[in-house]
Amino acid sequence: MAIKLVKLFACSFLAVTIVFVSLNSKNAFASVTGTKNVYLISKTGEETKVATLQFTKSDAGSSYKIEYDYTKFSEHFLSMRPFKCLEIKSEMICHLAYPYKSRRNIKANDLQDIEYDFLYIRKAAGEYGIDFWNGIYYKINQKPNGTFEGVLMETDMDILASPPKDYTRPITHDALNENEDGKHHFPKMIIK
Repeated sequence: MAIKLVKLFACSFLAVTIVFVSLNSKNAFASVTGTKNVYLISKTGEETKVATLQFTKSDAGSSYKIEYDYTKFSEHFLSMRPFKCLEIKSEMICHLAYPYKSRRNIKANDLQDIEYDFLYIRKAAGEYGIDFWNGIYYKINQKPNGTFEGVLMETDMDILASPPKDYTRPITHDALNENEDGKHHFPKMIIK
């Protein structure tokens, strides 16, 4: 009987601890407010500022407004549309502005709205046009210190050619591939 009570107490304590930690992590996340800057991080650790985010609390987590910083980008007309691109040595990283509706809202375990605001396409400097097959997607996680870190993943952006249903996300995490060969100039993105 005493063993059953100890087991019952241990299970109850564990359940309460899990709920408490879960609530605290959601509350910590829900408190994302204020201004944060977005930086692409090079292999050597150099930061290139690409945007500023203004967060406010919302019923479903945190909503945000974005102001892109294109001061280091140049304008190019590629494959019949305008792009803003960072030119790095023998390649270009071109921002692919997500052309469909987004709520611009994030919550614990769902940061995809921000991920969709920072889609890029990689292109060799001498190439004609742009190939959506060379898509760059930063998969983002929130760190305990409140910053967000995005890890570069590769994906085919051709799926964006057809409009999805409102507020759906056609690029799934299953369609992402790890950057295994280290060829990308900006393997990380930081929001701080």
